[in-house]
Amino acid sequence: PAPISTSKDAVKDLVGPDAACPETGLRLKARLIDTLKGLVAFPDTNRGWISIATAAAREAITSETFDLVLTTSPPPSVHVAGRRIKSSSGLPWVADLRDLWSDDRFSTAPGWRRTIDRRHEQWTLGKADALVTVSEPLERELQILHPGVPTHTILNGFDPDAVNPGIPLSQTFTLTHTGTYHQGR
Repeated sequence: PAPISTSKDAVKDLVGPDAACPETGLRLKARLIDTLKGLVAFPDTNRGWISIATAAAREAITSETFDLVLTTSPPPSVHVAGRRIKSSSGLPWVADLRDLWSDDRFSTAPGWRRTIDRRHEQWTLGKADALVTVSEPLERELQILHPGVPTHTILNGFDPDAVNPGIPLSQTFTLTHTGTYHQGR
């Protein structure tokens, strides 16, 4: 068999489902890794943070006054914490989804796991007082999945006058990416 690339490619790109290397052994390893992650990392690899965040929020609520609970993802585990905080505090809860949860187009999770994620998402976000996302197409998808929860779009962007008051924008075209690159996709 041909040696694995010696470049600085990410391991997930070398063994992932879209890897250029056709060896079945690598594809089998990729499926095995995704299956193990699907069994262990629920709802995601940040799950250990849920209890810590919930405890910290409950403590803060005892000493300060808050109008609502706001969670923003990814990772989806923040919304599990948000549901718990809402349940114990009675505060309204707004869940902000920068990316979709169970319908994430960049997910490599097996189909069985995506089905579990969808049910868990519906259970979790079904208690939210409102959902927010970054585009109207994503808003429509959330409305279908969570028909009883008010859903809104807040587009990504900024007001240049609020960021740099009195400093005009230059005429030079500039692109700035402040998100995540999904390697290989």
